Amino acid sequence: METYVGAPGIMRNLRELSPRSPLLHPGDQTATIDALGAAAAADDPVALEVVRDTARYLGAGISDLINLLNPEVVVLSSWVASRLGAPLLDEVRVAVARRALRRPLAATEIVLSPIPTDPVSLGAATFALEGTLRSAGGPRNGAGRAGAARSRTAPIVRRPAELGDR
Repeated sequence: METYVGAPGIMRNLRELSPRSPLLHPGDQTATIDALGAAAAADDPVALEVVRDTARYLGAGISDLINLLNPEVVVLSSWVASRLGAPLLDEVRVAVARRALRRPLAATEIVLSPIPTDPVSLGAATFALEGTLRSAGGPRNGAGRAGAARSRTAPIVRRPAELGDR
């Protein structure tokens, strides 16, 4: 997938579609993707074609994931997705709608990551920190109280002595 939807693949696609494009900055992936994102947002036909092609490949993979795993949310979270922005997101949604099964797709939201940095690392750090804070603080028997904060990333594990509290 990365071969087609990563920056090198997108640059190759742009080069094949329009070898003399002013959007292409050979040797500079960031400048090319930035130029492509700005041009797609301004409805440049070459940029939109490249974004459509990228979305088609990405949409095929996401459709398979939706059909197999039934996720509630699919988050596009790379620097490339962030820079291509709404034009990529819109085209990915169209591409996914062509291939995914209706029921799983109806229950799935496809979004751009709102996290400006590396969301995978941030998510892993949050998960680790949440576990540490849970084990270090507060009364241990309060996990079952009404209104108690619940984890969004891990289930609450109850010890046998707590199970009688219900």
